[in-house]
Amino acid sequence: MAGRGVPGRLNVYESHMLAESSVSKTLATVRWGLAACWIVVSAHGGAFASSPPGVVWLTGEALQARLDTPIPKVFWSGVPFRSVVRSLSTSQRVAILMDRRVDPDQAVDLSLNDVTVRTVLEELAEPRGLGWSSIGSVVYLGPAETAAIVRTLSALRHEDVAKLPAREAAVFRRREPLTWEDFATPREVLSQLARSAERNIAGLDRVPHDLWAAAELPALPWIDRLTLVAVQFDLTYRLMDDGRSVELIPLPDDIALVRRYPGGHDPQQTARQWAELIPESQIKVVENDIWVRGLLEDHERLAAASRGNVRPQSKRAATGRVAPKKPREIRFTVQNTKGPLDRILAELSQKLDVEVKIDYEALAKAGISPQQVVAFSVQNATLEALFDAVLRPAGCTFRRQGNVILVVPAPP
Repeated sequence: MAGRGVPGRLNVYESHMLAESSVSKTLATVRWGLAACWIVVSAHGGAFASSPPGVVWLTGEALQARLDTPIPKVFWSGVPFRSVVRSLSTSQRVAILMDRRVDPDQAVDLSLNDVTVRTVLEELAEPRGLGWSSIGSVVYLGPAETAAIVRTLSALRHEDVAKLPAREAAVFRRREPLTWEDFATPREVLSQLARSAERNIAGLDRVPHDLWAAAELPALPWIDRLTLVAVQFDLTYRLMDDGRSVELIPLPDDIALVRRYPGGHDPQQTARQWAELIPESQIKVVENDIWVRGLLEDHERLAAASRGNVRPQSKRAATGRVAPKKPREIRFTVQNTKGPLDRILAELSQKLDVEVKIDYEALAKAGISPQQVVAFSVQNATLEALFDAVLRPAGCTFRRQGNVILVVPAPP
C-alpha cells in the first residue's frame, strides 16, 4: 500500500503464485539483481508463475495450516521490503496487507532455515518496530502498536453489529472481496465501501490524500474491510442511525473487550491463575463470575487454557520412532536473469550450499571469460538443469561430484 503521499507502493503483493500440487516436491525461486538477491525454498510443490491473472488466496483452516508450515530456506540480501513481502505473500498464497506507514523501500537482509511462515513474518516485523496479525483471511502487517489491537478492534465492531436489527446486521456481515485500481485514493476506497453497503460514511475529512497501488483482498465482512482501511489512519468507526450510516472517529486511548466468565467452584483462585496467564488484562470477581477486560488475544488464551491446550500425540511418542522423511527434490525457477558468469556462480555456490570450482586455466585456453555476462531462465528445473542453463550460454559445462560442481569448457 502506498506510503504517505507516495504513489505506487503496494500492499497486497500479487506478482507470483505458488500453485498446489499433489507431487511432493520443493520449489526454490532464485533472483539476482545488481545489488540484491533472494531465495525462497517452499515445502509446497508447483509452478511459480509471474503476473498470474489472480492469486487464489488461502482461507480458513488452510490459511492457518500454511502459517504453521515450515519453509526449508529463506534468504534475502539487500532486497526492498515490498519485494520481500510480495515474494512471501504470493509464494505461500497468504494475502498480506501492508500498512501505508511501512517504508516499502527499506532493505531486508535475512537468512533462515526450516522456519514457519509465522516465524518469517515475525523476523521481518520485529526488528523494524512492526507487528502482524490476521483478520479473517488477511494478514495485516504494520506498526506494532496497531497490529496489537487490530483484531480487538474488529471484535468490538462485530459486537456493535450484533446489537443491530437483523436486516441491518446482515449488511455489515456480508462477505465480499475488497479491490481497487492503481492510483486510487483512500477516500475513493472508502466511498467504494459505502456504495457496496448502501451506507453513508461520515468523517472522510479525517483521511488525508494518498495514492495507493492496485490491490485485491479475499472476501471479508464489510466491517472488517472498513477496519483494515481505517486503522491505517489511526481511525475506527461507530455505527449510527441503527446502522444506516457510520462515522470515522479517532482510535480511543484504551481498546479492550470486556467479557464475563463463570467462576467455577473457586472464582478467586481462578482469577489469580488467570492474572498470571494474562497479566496485562484487568480481572475482577463479581459474585460467582469473573469479568475480564483485555485484548482479544488474551480472551483466546483463556479459552485455550480452559480446553487444556492439548496437542495431538506425536508419532515419536506413539511409536517410539519417527517415520523417515522422503528426500526433498529441490527445483528452481529463474526468470529473465542476467549478470556476470562468475558472480552468478559465486551466488549459486553460497545460497545453494554447493561448492562451485571454476577451471580458470581450461577456460582461458578455450578463450572463455568468466566475467562475461550471461542471460538465462529456467522453469521448475533440477539443480543440474539450472547449472546447465547458466553455463551453456557461456560455452561451458560442468561435472558434478557429490557437493562439488566443476565448471569447464563445453566440448567442441
